[in-house]
Amino acid sequence: MNKFSNFLIMILLISAVLCIVFNKNITEYFDKNLNQNSQDTQFAAQTVKTKPQKEISYSPVEIGNAVISIPVNRPAALSGKTKAEVYEIRKKFVESSIFKNQSYEPSNEVFGQIADRKPWISNYICHEKDGGVLPVTGVSEESRFINNPTVLIALEYPFWFHNVTNTEFCDTDLSTLIPLSITYNGNNKEITVTYRKFPFSTGDNHTFYQFNGLNAKDFGYKYVYLDKNKSTYDIEFSKESNISKDVYELYNFIHLGYACKVNGGCNNGSPRQEFTEFKNNNPGSESGKMIYLKLWKTRPATPAQTPDIVEKIVFQ
Repeated sequence: MNKFSNFLIMILLISAVLCIVFNKNITEYFDKNLNQNSQDTQFAAQTVKTKPQKEISYSPVEIGNAVISIPVNRPAALSGKTKAEVYEIRKKFVESSIFKNQSYEPSNEVFGQIADRKPWISNYICHEKDGGVLPVTGVSEESRFINNPTVLIALEYPFWFHNVTNTEFCDTDLSTLIPLSITYNGNNKEITVTYRKFPFSTGDNHTFYQFNGLNAKDFGYKYVYLDKNKSTYDIEFSKESNISKDVYELYNFIHLGYACKVNGGCNNGSPRQEFTEFKNNNPGSESGKMIYLKLWKTRPATPAQTPDIVEKIVFQ
């Protein structure tokens, strides 16, 4: 075999190897980018679904140095209502709150995922069996927040009782954490929400209380910090990282979820925010004490920065 033949064979072998490598690399490239594009498309769809149509924040009406009393509105039944009907209910209660504003529209980021004519989880905290379908008749739990927009940060016990024979406590104002009173101090820009007490002990079990910031998020007060130096009740948070250690952004919204275990789902609040969860193993120990919460519309440089508004949670 002459030198030319050997050279030709070598060229063919090198070409074959390069072809294999190129095909392998180009296949990996397209596979990788195909997967990436699929993820990007899915993420984009989720972003479009939850992205607010317009960033709007609202401030309390000017009342000078007055301290005014705000009515505590009763929960309402929302199951079967359309999104438009829920919006009208919300706007009616905002109209009689300190955030009254003719241009108010419920935030798309907070309320935009409400589904028409779906059930809403009931404010009744008992159900027949552990792991069973939650009640969806009667007044709805999320209406506690929707109907009381001045309560920027509300207390919530996100658990139900099962196999209860004595249902006397299942829908009382104490058990469902309906405030006793709400006031607003225009001079200090301070909301005061008074509760009776914590109704249940969290003991050593998996239960906990949490702060619900649905209204704060809706009006643009997205950032919260619990100031323990100004509080007289010492909260025992479940996690080391919590709103008494740093400023956190709130993400509360309502959407169609399946926690109710009803076929087709229910409108309910999300997401879980572990930085707001806390224990109370001795109900009554909070009597006469206060929790001091700072709220901002834009993230402050430090928790010591003057807040845009304050909410004080007081116990009877």
